[in-house]
Amino acid sequence: MKIIQLILLSVLVFSCKTDKILTDLQLAKEQEKSKSNIQISPILGDKIPLNDSYTISAIQIKGNNMLVDVSFSGGCMLHEFKAVGLPISNQAIQPIRQIQLSHNSNRDYCENLISLTLEIDLKPIALNQQIGGKTIFILDGWKDQITYIVE
Repeated sequence: MKIIQLILLSVLVFSCKTDKILTDLQLAKEQEKSKSNIQISPILGDKIPLNDSYTISAIQIKGNNMLVDVSFSGGCMLHEFKAVGLPISNQAIQPIRQIQLSHNSNRDYCENLISLTLEIDLKPIALNQQIGGKTIFILDGWKDQITYIVE
């Protein structure tokens, strides 16, 4: 009797796990096929612990948004990105803020190359949020400074 209960419990557990994997796979495929940008509202905070790898291939400023083209391996799970504006030094002469991106692959071990565009609203983390205010951003993983002027 206990063996039958154990078998039934195992079937139930593994079937639930399979449903979750299928749901995540469907969401990942929708994320990849979607032509729209992934919207990110940045937060102010401290350094992010090490996270899953990604590569930045291009950056563009459009209005108050920064478009960041990223690529990473995956394709079986939904990937999540966050942006964090790090605290500035009180001794900074110029309005400079460092930004870190956090990438959570949700343990996606698939090896397809995925490319997405992240759209980050810069205004909430700009140092001068008035129209015409200038902030220089330094994005981890990108070689150049990014000049942003509030619109």
